[in-house]
Amino acid sequence: MKQLASQLLVLIGLTPIVANAQCDVVISFFTINTPCGDYPGAEMFLSGGTPPYSLTLTTDLQAQTTYSDVPEGLWNGQFFTDPYDTHVTVTVSDALNCSASASQSFIQYHILTPQLSYTPTCATTGGLLWNGNFENSPSFPPPSCIPEGPFDYTITNLSTLATSTGSITSDWIQDPSEEWRYPGPLEAGLYVVNIFPRADLPISDCPYNNSIDCFNAQQVHVSVSPGDCGVNVRLRTALAGALPTGTVMTDHLRASGLLPLVEPYSALGYSFTGTSPGIAVAPSMFNTTGNQAIVDWVIVEVRQPSAPFGILHSRPALLQRDGNVIDADGSSYINAPLPPGTYRFTVRHRNHLGVMTGPLVCSLDPTNTLIDLRSTSTSTFGTDALTTVGPLRCMWPGNTNFDGQVRYSGTGNDRDVVLIAVGGSTPSNTSNNVYSAADINLDGVVKYTGPDNDRDIILQSIGGTVPTAVRVQQLP
Repeated sequence: MKQLASQLLVLIGLTPIVANAQCDVVISFFTINTPCGDYPGAEMFLSGGTPPYSLTLTTDLQAQTTYSDVPEGLWNGQFFTDPYDTHVTVTVSDALNCSASASQSFIQYHILTPQLSYTPTCATTGGLLWNGNFENSPSFPPPSCIPEGPFDYTITNLSTLATSTGSITSDWIQDPSEEWRYPGPLEAGLYVVNIFPRADLPISDCPYNNSIDCFNAQQVHVSVSPGDCGVNVRLRTALAGALPTGTVMTDHLRASGLLPLVEPYSALGYSFTGTSPGIAVAPSMFNTTGNQAIVDWVIVEVRQPSAPFGILHSRPALLQRDGNVIDADGSSYINAPLPPGTYRFTVRHRNHLGVMTGPLVCSLDPTNTLIDLRSTSTSTFGTDALTTVGPLRCMWPGNTNFDGQVRYSGTGNDRDVVLIAVGGSTPSNTSNNVYSAADINLDGVVKYTGPDNDRDIILQSIGGTVPTAVRVQQLP
């Protein structure tokens, strides 16, 4: 009879109404968490009805956040709020438009971030300053109850995870300007600093907007390590012999284990100014691969800005594949114990011609001074001080006897150095796995003839057609 009745209804154009027995969407629990520095989060368990569900979270001031295609089970997500919101209602609808709802109250946090600054300074005085104030989160109105202290602090080095903790009033020094100065020197790196009321103090309630103060950490970049007082500069350069193509030099010497741990220039007769000879590096310095891998040792000189351009300080350094010159201690900058001011900088290499910059103003903070000798916009001393390989300007290769000139023929020529290195009598010989000035392309092999030989590089540096020509280093 039921089947017949349905057929009759269809025949007369009426649709039978079937009761939905699956309209039983259930929100098992509904909780709110309000972290410091972020939007509130909601968590709930959904079941029943016909998944998937759609969710709409609506605050008491009508801020709405919607999620769709939510599966059955545990769900969590964030929702947008007005700073004055204190309640939220969630409405859950299933695929058949059955729905359920639930509400929760919550207390929002008012975000306070310490107003910190860092000024590069010498080792005896800390450069981290707190002016005693907090910055209000821009999405919240000013709080009605900024705490007065006393305050505690944490300072965490993000590289080593070493953390210092204590009391501001006990450990920091208050300057006459009422700024608080952290006295301990900080190694160069990135730190997270948080300042907050002492743990035994009650949390401040701000009833006018139903919020609680929370204290957000601030990142601080320390650019100079303790002891690096004076001038700090970042340098970039390129060796034409180690740059056959592209913009990244080869690191064959490092990869083959041929780079010496002790700087090689004292043995070549170079006398450092203000630096002891024989500076060495830890073997781990040569473990880095990729663009930051070490290509070779270089010399960095700091000179007077005008004639006679005297050397005020010099030190050995390391050249990376990407062109960055780093200190032997691993710092990304070169330090010289000189007062901030105007100087010229020279980079020298054991089988390339050295180059000197124009006058440059330098300060204690290395982030203020970057000298990229590879760029055409960087002024250099003399004429044709650099050659061009692809898009980069590079130091001229071929000065195998470290005398400041590239010669292919005549007395004191560089070609003979290559020939002697392969035996002196059989030009087709090679000298393999060596750290030698005769290895002009820095591949660990000295070759006088054949593909990738070192002799041809000398000829190319002097012009390629007149063997008696001489390329002179543009250094005073």
